[in-house]
Amino acid sequence: MSLSLRLLAGLALAAPAAQAATRTVCFDLKIADERVDCADISEPGARRGCDNGAHIWAVGHVYEAWDKDDDGNDEHIGTYAISDEGTRCITFEWEGAGYSKGESNPDVYLKYINRVRKTSVTGARVDGVKTDGSAAVVSSWRDVSVASNCAAGTTCYINPAGYLIPTTDAFSLRGGRIMALDSAQHSLEVYADLMDLNVNLHYPGDGTNSFARSRTEFHIAETQEDSGMTATHEMGHVLQMQLFGQDDLRNDCGGSHGLTTVETQSCATTEGWAGYAGAVAWWDPNHADSEPIWWGKTFEDATPYGATAAENAGIEMQVARAFWDLDDTDNSDLGTGLGLGDDDLLAYSSVDIAEGWLEFPNGTGNHDDYESNGDGHAVNVRDYCHNNAARFAAGLEETVVRHNVLDSQVTD
Repeated sequence: MSLSLRLLAGLALAAPAAQAATRTVCFDLKIADERVDCADISEPGARRGCDNGAHIWAVGHVYEAWDKDDDGNDEHIGTYAISDEGTRCITFEWEGAGYSKGESNPDVYLKYINRVRKTSVTGARVDGVKTDGSAAVVSSWRDVSVASNCAAGTTCYINPAGYLIPTTDAFSLRGGRIMALDSAQHSLEVYADLMDLNVNLHYPGDGTNSFARSRTEFHIAETQEDSGMTATHEMGHVLQMQLFGQDDLRNDCGGSHGLTTVETQSCATTEGWAGYAGAVAWWDPNHADSEPIWWGKTFEDATPYGATAAENAGIEMQVARAFWDLDDTDNSDLGTGLGLGDDDLLAYSSVDIAEGWLEFPNGTGNHDDYESNGDGHAVNVRDYCHNNAARFAAGLEETVVRHNVLDSQVTD
């Protein structure tokens, strides 16, 4: 069975049917996983969770197939993305294809090229690059694992007794980049079709903290490659920038911010959104038992963090919970303390919720996507509700604002 749609166009046309014959090559490809701060593989609702200390399937990772020639002039057969767990197979034309060069049978090997995609191969992709944006080293099995002399009518295997892995050292530069790429792939699986620009993941990042520099670039610090939520969080920023069509978010966070510390309303909103987007990349909001955890803080808790309404308006974890409550199917949380509203029966799709940013007019005025309202009251959750009132049910204010004590965010 074909692994996925071929990503490269322009390959030579196949020879007439009487002369053409395909080749099928199968293999297993895995990566080393040492991540924390992500859904564990055993958790209810986990979307292909982390398996710390294990070698896991490289789902959504992209590789190239090549024909090895003794003279070193190897031919590129095709580029593919891994669509699922387990043994993968690719089937390709040989006789009559331009890359065969008249050779009777190919000697097939793979290259891992530091790229991930949605498994359906739609939407944007993420490429792993070095700190300065230059290409990262490709992993090649040319000299170690080859399906030699792969004849028509047979199924050929690369390393049939085991699996391919770019590196077993998850904390090497190569291993860290691959873990961060795999985390980013989880975001693509949810949001890729909303993203119209490809993205570069810089690793090690430029600095000691991870950050999103623009709608096409984010950096993962070398000390945070094993945090599954860090890459998906930064992808949440990239997604919002792409939906806004801008390379900056007026979020007024200052030099630092924290999950439960009181920040400006725009900072809490931008960072809380990214936290929510990071969570749905790892936990399925349609699974009633999903319980996302972000650096030890749970999404499934109605008790507000702040002692006053004004404090909660600036807490990013309250915003993250608000978007999660709009998405998840567990609507059992009643209002608690300052959170007078209940988590109503709202369960919109993650994609529909993300598309809410498209409802913001371009500009710097109130409720616009680059609002310049002072004191850190730029784009906030109240703006989101204002611009999306017609798209969502009446319970939007009840669940998102009142239940999560965001009433004190400014609306004008």
